[in-house]
Parts: sequence; structure tokens; C-alpha cells
Amino acid sequence: MGARQLVRRFATWEVLPRLRARAEKPITVASRRGFSDQVKHATQFLGWLAERDLTLSDCGRADIDAWHVERNSHARARLCSFLL
Repeated sequence: MGARQLVRRFATWEVLPRLRARAEKPITVASRRGFSDQVKHATQFLGWLAERDLTLSDCGRADIDAWHVERNSHARARLCSFLL
């Protein structure tokens, strides 16, 4: 499965349901940004893997750790739900 399909599935099955649940009350700019950051960082992570000739199924703990070392805590936190 390609990166685009993976991100689309993640957004459809993980991000959008949580965003819809939050939509029962007004969505703040910060919460909308947080949800979009999850998709952005998932996309960046898959691009980072592709630059190293890796796919998500090839990715191991050492690869995830290497990505985390290069990022700030915000980026690391936003990637968690994608990795789970």
C-alpha cells in the first residue's frame, strides 16, 4: 500500500472520527491544527521512510527512534496515533 493510501486511511478512520466527535461543540483553532498536524506528521514520516528506501512494514523501532531524534516533542506527539 502506498503512502497516500496509508495517510488517507489514517485520516478517514482515526482523525476524522475524533474530529467529528469534537464537533459537537465549537472546534477551536488549536484543536483543528492538532488534528491536521497528525496528518501532516504522518505524511512527513512516510516521506522520511521513503527517502531511506523503507516502507512502513519495513520500519523498526530503531527507525522510529531515528525519526524522533530529528524532531521536536510536538512532532513526536502528533505521530503517536499514526504509529499506534
